[in-house]
Amino acid sequence: MKFVNIKLFDNSVSTEEKRFFYLIALVWGHFPILHFLEALSNRVVGPLVTLILFALLWTVTIFGAMGVIAKRLKSASVIVLFLILFIYGFNYILFPQNIDALNYNAGPFFLSALPCFILGSVVQVRKGIDFLYYISLLSILAQYSFSFVYGNNQILADEGEGGDQLTAAYNLLPHVLLTIYYFIKKRNWVPGLLSILGVILLISFGSRGPILCLLIFVFLTVFFTMRERKYSPVKYLYFVLICLGLLVLFSQAWQFIIEAILSSQNMSDRLAVKLMEGGFLESDDRNEIKLLLIKKLSEYPIMGYGVAGDRLVIGSIESGYAHNLIYEMLFSFGYVFGGGLLIVITIQIFKGLKYYSGDEKYFVLVLISCGFIGLLFSGTYLNSKWFFFLMGVCSVAKENFILERIVYKIQS
Repeated sequence: MKFVNIKLFDNSVSTEEKRFFYLIALVWGHFPILHFLEALSNRVVGPLVTLILFALLWTVTIFGAMGVIAKRLKSASVIVLFLILFIYGFNYILFPQNIDALNYNAGPFFLSALPCFILGSVVQVRKGIDFLYYISLLSILAQYSFSFVYGNNQILADEGEGGDQLTAAYNLLPHVLLTIYYFIKKRNWVPGLLSILGVILLISFGSRGPILCLLIFVFLTVFFTMRERKYSPVKYLYFVLICLGLLVLFSQAWQFIIEAILSSQNMSDRLAVKLMEGGFLESDDRNEIKLLLIKKLSEYPIMGYGVAGDRLVIGSIESGYAHNLIYEMLFSFGYVFGGGLLIVITIQIFKGLKYYSGDEKYFVLVLISCGFIGLLFSGTYLNSKWFFFLMGVCSVAKENFILERIVYKIQS
C-alpha cells in the first residue's frame, strides 16, 4: 500500500457496507479527530450550532448504517444485549444505594459502550481496516498538532471535557497500535514515522497504563507474526532478550533522547524520568483501593455490592472505581457470578484469537490491548467502548469463521 495510492475499502465492499463503515469510522475516530473538531467548532460557531451540526452528522450516519446492522445482527447478540440491560436495570431494585452511581454511569454505558457491542457483532473488519488505518494516521497527526500548538490536550481541558492526560493517552492508544501493526505488516516509512510520533505522544502524556498496553501489543504482534512466517520460538526469545538488553544497556541514552525530544516540543517528560528512575510500576493509591475493596468484599462475597458499588465504598461517584477490571467485576457481582463473567470474557477473547486470522486477528489484538489489558490498569468497563466492541467482535468469531469456510467452498 503506497501512501499516494489510497484505497479505503476492499473491492467486495458494497455501497451499503460503506455507509456502515462511515459509522464505524465516526466511532473509531471520535477521539481525537471528531472531539477536536467539536471543540474548535464550539469556539468558532458556538455550542448551539455545533450541537445541531454534530447531531445531524451522527443521525444521518446511523440511519445510513441501519441496513447492514439489521441484516447482520444475530439473535444471540440481541439476547445478550437484553440480558445486559436487564442486569443493569435490576441493580436499581437489588442495590438501591447505588442509584446515584448507576444514574451517573447510565449515559456513557447506554449511549457509548453498549452500542459498540452491537457494532462489534456485525462489523467485518477485513473489508474496511484500511479505512480505519488512515483515520488512525490522521488521529496521530491531529493529536500532535494540538499538543504542539496548545500544549498537551489543553484545548480539550479548556472545553472541560476529556482534557486530562490519562484520558487523552487511552484515546490515542488504539490509533498508535493499529499504525504499529501496519508498519510491521507493510514495512513502510509512513506508518513507521507515525508510529514513532504516536509513541512519543503517549510517553508525553505521562501515563503508565497505555505504555504497558503498547509494549504487550508489540510483543504479541511480533510473536504471532513470527509464528505465521514459520520462525522458531527460539528466534522470538532472542528478539525479546535483545530488546530488553538494549533498553538496559542504553537506558541513560534513551532517557536523554526522549527527554530532549519531549522538551523540544514543549511536552511532559515525567513518565520518561519515572521509567528510568525505577518508579514506573509504583502506584500506592491504586494498591490502597484494591486492599480496601478486598476487605469490603469479604463482607458480601456472594452477592457483591452491585454495579458501580465500588464508587460508594471508595467515596467518589465520578472517579472512585476499582481501576482494575478483575476487582471491579468481583466487587460488583461477587466471587461466584463475577468470577463466572471473567471466565466468559476470557473464553470470548481466546475464541477471537482462535477463529480470526490476518488483519482481523491483529485488530482483535488492538482491541484486547485497549479494551481488556487497558482496563487492568485503569478505567471502568461501564464507559469502555473498546471493551464492548471487543466482546461483540469475539462473540461472532466462530460463526464468521464457519460462514467464510462455506463461502470459500462454494466459490472454489
